[in-house]
Amino acid sequence: MDRTKESLFNILQNHLVWEESSVLDLFSGTGNISLEAASRGAQSIVSVDQHPACAAYIRKMAEELGFIQIKVLCKDVLKWYPSNPGSFDFIFLDPPYQMSGQTELVNTLLLGKWLRPKGILVLEHNPIAEFAHLPGFTEMRKYGQSAFSFFTKPESP
Repeated sequence: MDRTKESLFNILQNHLVWEESSVLDLFSGTGNISLEAASRGAQSIVSVDQHPACAAYIRKMAEELGFIQIKVLCKDVLKWYPSNPGSFDFIFLDPPYQMSGQTELVNTLLLGKWLRPKGILVLEHNPIAEFAHLPGFTEMRKYGQSAFSFFTKPESP
């Protein structure tokens, strides 16, 4: 795991009880977020990426490491998530930095039933992008060519 993701997990350890947490890893790539969450004892993990090689790699690593709590889906995130609502304690998004619609995706996940109360959503993005205007935004941390924006579920009116 690289230093950026290590920093992320150091922040999260103060906010989540991994052994009681369910995780949604969208645009999961090589699955380093899913695998690290599993190594910390996350109860259940759904890892979604549209690339067959990425999904196969995550499955292979999960099997080798004995992480039976990881469910890997080879799906296009933007087509999959609207019809598959779930409820998660931690949602991690690492879409392509140039992908349009990131604001809408974050809003949908925050304002719908996807994120449990007191849950955390983290968006990895280009550090020049700003998401502080979105509901539930708490902070942004920059790490070289990447940034993490942190969100909590907004209070219901």
